[in-house]
Amino acid sequence: MTAAAPARGLPRPAEAVLPAPREDIAGKDVDADWGTSPSDAEAEVEPRRLHPIDEAAAASLDVGGEESLLSDGVLWRPSVAVPVAPRRNALRDLVAAPTPSQERPVEPLSGFPAESMPRRACPNCMRAMPKDIDDRQLHVLAIVGVTGATKSHFFASAMGLAENKQVLRDLGCTEFEVAAGSGSSFYEDYYVPFFKKGEELEGTPNDDSVRFKSITFRVTFEGHPPFLLMTHDVSGEALSNEQSRAVVTPFVRRASGVVFMVDPGEFDELYDALPEVETHPVKERRISQGALLGHLLDEIELQPGGRDVPVSVVVTKSDLLVSAMGRDFTFSRNSERGSGWTRDILEVDAEVRTMLDALGEVQLLQNAGRHGSVMFHAVSPSGGRPGSAGYTRPRPIRVEEPLGTVLRAISRIH
Repeated sequence: MTAAAPARGLPRPAEAVLPAPREDIAGKDVDADWGTSPSDAEAEVEPRRLHPIDEAAAASLDVGGEESLLSDGVLWRPSVAVPVAPRRNALRDLVAAPTPSQERPVEPLSGFPAESMPRRACPNCMRAMPKDIDDRQLHVLAIVGVTGATKSHFFASAMGLAENKQVLRDLGCTEFEVAAGSGSSFYEDYYVPFFKKGEELEGTPNDDSVRFKSITFRVTFEGHPPFLLMTHDVSGEALSNEQSRAVVTPFVRRASGVVFMVDPGEFDELYDALPEVETHPVKERRISQGALLGHLLDEIELQPGGRDVPVSVVVTKSDLLVSAMGRDFTFSRNSERGSGWTRDILEVDAEVRTMLDALGEVQLLQNAGRHGSVMFHAVSPSGGRPGSAGYTRPRPIRVEEPLGTVLRAISRIH
């Protein structure tokens, strides 16, 4: 033992040393670029000198028996050899460069069929999204209204004419076709039964999963980017209260465009003049269509840009209005389209507003009037009731006008 120890806790200045520099560990500079590592035989265990302590303090510590050494008041403990990373060249040599015969040119994605390509999924429902979702902006068109307002018939007739007859060309629509993933659903459930079989479509059931059952179309208007149009066949019951709209139809409040179907069977002034089969659904409703329009527009306007969402208010079953009111209207017959089509649509808008005012539908007019962008239309999805005299197949009247008006406005949204 040495003679006199320094005061407790204070090292001897002459003997205090710093930890060994990194280049001294295992005899190599590990901070340098990776190089050849020493073999296990060459890697030595070198003691590391710690801070000096006095003898009394060292004696009270369990310093590891024979593996430690107390000398001259300085505690020594063996250090563990630091592993050295393998050479970069060694990692690179694990992967051999392909031979010319193994090299293949990069194939463009367009060279693969759609069914061989991966599909993006919705992060909420994990269902496949349209394959064009990365190339086209997606817009939702909400076709809504009370129970029995012919929403399904309007959807079948308007979409069927827009695709098969390309009736929107005079409004600048250069492309309208059902997307690949929606074709079978549209044709089997709507187009064939309505147009080919002349059947009256059944009422849409109240389906809590309707938000997952969309039908998508590819749409392009001249001078504007192409986009995807997503639609849903929604029951009137699903729209009748706020809780159901929030849970079952959340897509409505985020819609880029709205078609609101108005049933003339609810007009008090015409109620007694219409056939009982047309007024019966009114007795089953839980909300008036004027109030429903106001609620839907309120929810849409809460979203960013909601006040600018184009809305078509569409009086359906226009063929009944002629007999019930005993007069003819501009909307009672199809337009000639062509260059004067827009002017004709504006004329119908004014005519429908005047008619609703004369019938005392004040709530409907007021709730529509406070929204920023509204057009009024009148249509007959079938042109008559299936089963009536002379009815063979549908003869839709002006169903393409509310659809084209809303889509043309949507095409300008970027």
